[in-house]
Amino acid sequence: MRYLFFCVIDNILLIGFIVSIFYGLFADKIFWDKEQRSKHYKESSYLKHIQQFWLNFVGSFVGWFFIYLFLNILLRIRLSELSITHILLLEFGIIGIVGWLPMTLLGVATSLGEIVRKLLGLGKSKE
Repeated sequence: MRYLFFCVIDNILLIGFIVSIFYGLFADKIFWDKEQRSKHYKESSYLKHIQQFWLNFVGSFVGWFFIYLFLNILLRIRLSELSITHILLLEFGIIGIVGWLPMTLLGVATSLGEIVRKLLGLGKSKE
């Protein structure tokens, strides 16, 4: 069983790379219907396709890489030594694989900006 686990870990980045390519190519078809895609790609469709591929490919591959790191760490420590950092690594890995990493990072950045704005009293938020 442990040998199988090592084989999966050794090849997970290759699997992640291949899956990320497919995800980068077809994520817009997964999340948007035909009308939304035609509206989004109405102007300069070539550049927007490249941007969507890059965003989804990188988000997915980062997720696979985080899972790879988590599994390698898991092999070297006892379960009692897991910390919140390890759990966050696993969480962001899963978020990246399912395609929510770009939106999650955007949400975190927006929320932090709103907190700073309110703490410093720099005007009203966008609500």
